[in-house]
Amino acid sequence: MAKKVLAAVAVGQKETALHEFDIPDISAEEGILRIEIVGICGTDVSYY
Repeated sequence: MAKKVLAAVAVGQKETALHEFDIPDISAEEGILRIEIVGICGTDVSYY
């Protein structure tokens, strides 16, 4: 069974949802980046 990852996805204007995806198979020349924490700047709110 493939491992799964949870991701926050923008699904519409001012709408974000959690989606589950399979972790893809990667080659020896590729890599997967794991994000453990993110932040938002106060000026980013106007873009949302």
